[in-house]
Amino acid sequence: MFRIKTNLILSSALAISFLIACGPKTGRDQVKSEARVSPAKIVWVVGDVRIQSAAGEKKAEQGLTVSASDTILTGANGSVEIIVADSGIIKVSKNSELSVATLVTDSGSDVKVNVNYGKIVTMVRKEQKTSDFRVVTPTALAGVRGTTFLTSVENPSGNRMNCANEGCEVRFAVLEGSVAVTKVGEDSEVILDRNRELTLKKNQKLTDKLILTLRSESLKELKGLIVLKKNDVLEYNRLVDELKASSEELRILSQTSSVEEAKVQLQKRELSRNSADEVTQTARIVNETKYVQQDVQKEKLKLNPKETF
Repeated sequence: MFRIKTNLILSSALAISFLIACGPKTGRDQVKSEARVSPAKIVWVVGDVRIQSAAGEKKAEQGLTVSASDTILTGANGSVEIIVADSGIIKVSKNSELSVATLVTDSGSDVKVNVNYGKIVTMVRKEQKTSDFRVVTPTALAGVRGTTFLTSVENPSGNRMNCANEGCEVRFAVLEGSVAVTKVGEDSEVILDRNRELTLKKNQKLTDKLILTLRSESLKELKGLIVLKKNDVLEYNRLVDELKASSEELRILSQTSSVEEAKVQLQKRELSRNSADEVTQTARIVNETKYVQQDVQKEKLKLNPKETF
């Protein structure tokens, strides 16, 4: 009898374990099961651009997909444009080295761009609240959303080196939107807004004092890299149209004939935007004052005329 009861208990336990294993998954498990790797795609390439992987090295070509384990290398005359998860475009300058990792779920995407050396311009779609787009360098990282900005990782002397071990400078230059910059190994964070830039050395502390107005040199680099030419990749063309339609700064930089002209137009837009912000702020203050006066009047009406203060 005891053996029968024991067998029944064991059978019940096994049945319960089976039901738990085969039952509905938790939210976290569902996210993991739904997550999928979405390789980046090369949509434009010129000059010496190579892809290094465990299988060896090959020449970069339009339409080629790039996985997280691949390293993208551009030579002295090389440049490449990459679309990632239908959420952003990365334009890579000459003499650069980077990798791109993308994880996509039904609720958004997680993109991490590791820049080991060189320059890139990142153009990220706006209104992507469920997406995470990060640019990581050996010294600092930038979290972005709906932003166009330049990342530069270089040796001040001009010689190419391993920036993970050497003292390279990292520069973030923001054309529009904002970037949250943090330094590796530190808890501090600096917000870099539009038309601002920041240069950080390896042994330098990250503070707001490093923020400068966007320089002509950075604007020139941005303009030189932001050349959005349509091709036969439909998803890329749609994203280019969306980026231009949602960004006046991007339109100005891509359509003006010189850096000086672009700088003048960007300054005019900044002044116009600041004036509009001041008008909005003034209207808000006036409106709030009106409501305060109305509230005071209502309180007065509630007082007993015979009572005094």
